[in-house]
Amino acid sequence: MLQFVKKRAVLSVGLDLKHSGMAFLMLHYQGSIHPLEEELANDSSLWQEIAQRHNLKELNLERLASPWHTDLDLGRPIEVMTDMSKSRKLGFSVFQSTEDSFYDLFTKLLAEKLIP
Repeated sequence: MLQFVKKRAVLSVGLDLKHSGMAFLMLHYQGSIHPLEEELANDSSLWQEIAQRHNLKELNLERLASPWHTDLDLGRPIEVMTDMSKSRKLGFSVFQSTEDSFYDLFTKLLAEKLIP
């Protein structure tokens, strides 16, 4: 596993052989919130270079991602706890693990040429 430091977050890059050898990224919390919107603010030209190099469908980072929305969902300084018991009682019993849903999503994005 390789580790890089970008601004204040530690980024780990590795290879997960369990899921078709797909690369994965993990950001490790460093004690304070760093909005994704700020992190990506100056990365549009970098994304355009990456997209062109890999012949991706979307060159415009702002059309591909909405960091402000991610910040609203994940940028809370509190622990969020959810309970699925009411949904289960109403008959929603099918589920997919969080890990599997991420792998499925990124497999789809790769196949659709939206990420390298």
